[in-house]
Amino acid sequence: MLPTELDELLSFIIGLGLKPSASHPMQIPLILCELQTQSDSNHIKRHALNLFKVELQTRMHSYDLPGTTDTTADLDFDDVTRKLNGIISRLSFHQMRIEATLDSLDYIKQCERYFRRDTAANELALVSRLDQIENENRALLAEVKMNQRIAQSQLDVVSWVDVRQKTPIAKIE
Repeated sequence: MLPTELDELLSFIIGLGLKPSASHPMQIPLILCELQTQSDSNHIKRHALNLFKVELQTRMHSYDLPGTTDTTADLDFDDVTRKLNGIISRLSFHQMRIEATLDSLDYIKQCERYFRRDTAANELALVSRLDQIENENRALLAEVKMNQRIAQSQLDVVSWVDVRQKTPIAKIE
């Protein structure tokens, strides 16, 4: 855990201490899932921005203006390929973490049933937070998969353009 994440965890726990639901045994695992979700969300946004920058660099995106279709003039294929491979790798890592968080949330939901000693309002608050975090993770997972497809298609285009540049066009007889 990074020092900044530890500070976030402590402030989160201190803030929760004032609420009656803070005594529920599933609070700490839930807090850890929330922090993981927040961390993944920040990293995925950063990777999406880097992917957008690569799209601008390759000029292969839906934001093109007429006359900007020459992609080979100043494109460093090695650099772009390296960036795309890095993005694809990091997105796969985040996909794994999100899937693990979703599994953890399912486990917390199962365990929560055995600890129902709080009032109905506190139980509702906990279940509501579980559902919210689960929905956030499902949305993040969809975003990761979309960005993986975009990055892979960009990598395919860059590879194709690179091959086309290096291969002389044969005359058809």
